[in-house]
Amino acid sequence: MQRKQPQHRPIPILYALLRGIGGLLLRLFCGYRRTGERIPKRGPLLVVASHQGMMDFLTVADALPGRRVQFIATRRFFRSPKLRFFLRADGAIPKTQFHPDPACILEVLRTLRGGGTVALFPAGQTSVCGLPETIAPSIARLIKKANAPVCAVRQHGGFYTLPRLRPSRPCFGRVEAETRIILTPAQLKTLSEAEIYRAVVAGIDFDEAAWQARTGVRFRGGCRAAGLEGALWLCPRCGAEYALRGERNTLRCRACGAAAEVGPDMRFSAGFPETIAAWYRLQETRLRAALAEENFALETPAEASSWDGDRFAVHGRGTLRLDRGTLSWRGVWDGAERTLAVRCETLAGLTVERNELFEVFTEDCGLTRFRPDDRAVVPKWKQAQELLYRQMNGLDAAAAPQERQDTQ
Repeated sequence: MQRKQPQHRPIPILYALLRGIGGLLLRLFCGYRRTGERIPKRGPLLVVASHQGMMDFLTVADALPGRRVQFIATRRFFRSPKLRFFLRADGAIPKTQFHPDPACILEVLRTLRGGGTVALFPAGQTSVCGLPETIAPSIARLIKKANAPVCAVRQHGGFYTLPRLRPSRPCFGRVEAETRIILTPAQLKTLSEAEIYRAVVAGIDFDEAAWQARTGVRFRGGCRAAGLEGALWLCPRCGAEYALRGERNTLRCRACGAAAEVGPDMRFSAGFPETIAAWYRLQETRLRAALAEENFALETPAEASSWDGDRFAVHGRGTLRLDRGTLSWRGVWDGAERTLAVRCETLAGLTVERNELFEVFTEDCGLTRFRPDDRAVVPKWKQAQELLYRQMNGLDAAAAPQERQDTQ
């Protein structure tokens, strides 16, 4: 059972201080630029933003001067005492990631009806390849119910500067944020949920490799390849899986020794897929072929634990399985045989913690962790499950927004 949602509002002095320091750091180290429409400083506003890296909260807050933005943040961030302090100071609204959260929705509606500003990242997670993660269609239902102006904040540069793949090792280049009102209350009254969904997807669409090629931005640092094994699991030279490792500016295969250098333009050296996105698509091609097989399944031994409100308690070991219908775990749970399962069509994404385990909300046990014995399998499982979600919800064949087509 979930606890009652606490209500919090931004602490004005602390919010102004954090926003000011964040904006100063962005301008000093990232050449930060803010463009687009001037957004009114008063009245309810629902902000939808692209989600690229670990600085996105700073760029979105800075892009909306005069407003105290309350972000929707995944509940797992509130487990850290240090992060919890800053989240409370900013009035952040907790949400269970990739699972319906009525308490969060009620708090969002309360805030907007009181004239506040709420910001959310519709993808629910940061990008792993420089392209947007899948957005669940349910975002349109929330927007329709909120009946507030919707502002899109499209960002660039954050994925290369400080992605979740290397959250503590920045590569400085340039970061941009563009603001635009994409939906008004008058439009929301006439548009269907499908039309609202398309407006959101197009409003925050991005392609970091195309943006870099267009602007020529270079990124400084000696760790451009660090953490890339958290997204790239297939060697294009020898076909080995789980053998790639990022070492400073080199992504190396431990099976065949192939080494892909990552340059200041964030492109790989000749003989490899040119960009992270291109490499990710190569992996997707292999996954599509595997998913087309009727007996497709991935299996791995894994430990299971669940959140008791204060910590994750380990319950036992078993086999984690992903097939064309479900993500399931079967094993010994507190001394008894047990099976837990989540349907892939309802799971928009897999929460990955430190690139070594999954967190999933199960109806029987609430927030549950599965820790594979071999953590190297995590990126492939994540990519496969999210591809299944898109296929099962008719999102896989949708045409890319026009802007991305124009920039490639």
